[in-house]
Amino acid sequence: LRGAIKSLNKGLDILQNLLPEDLPSWLWWNGSLDESFELFEKLSPPSRRLIFDSSLGEPINCLKILKKRIEKEQAVNDLNWLRLRSWRESLAMVFDPPERRISLANVTRIDIDVQGENPVQGLLLAAWIADRLEWNLLDSKSHKNEYIQTKFKNNSGGLIDFRLIFLPIGNPSIYPGQVVGARL
Repeated sequence: LRGAIKSLNKGLDILQNLLPEDLPSWLWWNGSLDESFELFEKLSPPSRRLIFDSSLGEPINCLKILKKRIEKEQAVNDLNWLRLRSWRESLAMVFDPPERRISLANVTRIDIDVQGENPVQGLLLAAWIADRLEWNLLDSKSHKNEYIQTKFKNNSGGLIDFRLIFLPIGNPSIYPGQVVGARL
């Protein structure tokens, strides 16, 4: 669908009648999640698979939308999450051999560097690592435009310091907040 927001809202009733609830359908929101949120809500009922990019828009809004939709068990494809595939695969491959898995219990610090000041992709990667290693979130603080610092606790009671660092990069990616480095 393309057009002015007013026109799209006006023609929305016709669209809704053309798409019965039991017909599998997708909404690909190709833009910022901050744009026309009312229209976004109308076009993306829980029965419809949602495709969007959490790197576009205000980071806190993107994360809230992602959380809300997942809690409602809506099928969600986040293009920003999909861009992390190579990072997830590389980390999994590094620690795949049994002799290296043991070292995961000794991780005490993780640093993730992102381009610019959009933290979403770095937070998604950190959440994935914490979930896989069964860490619990204890505390998190944001230091505006510099970094986000978080503390996790592992199963044996050890503390893990996580820092998401914002790096000003001269030739940034077209996707805000791309992960450019990770250290364990």
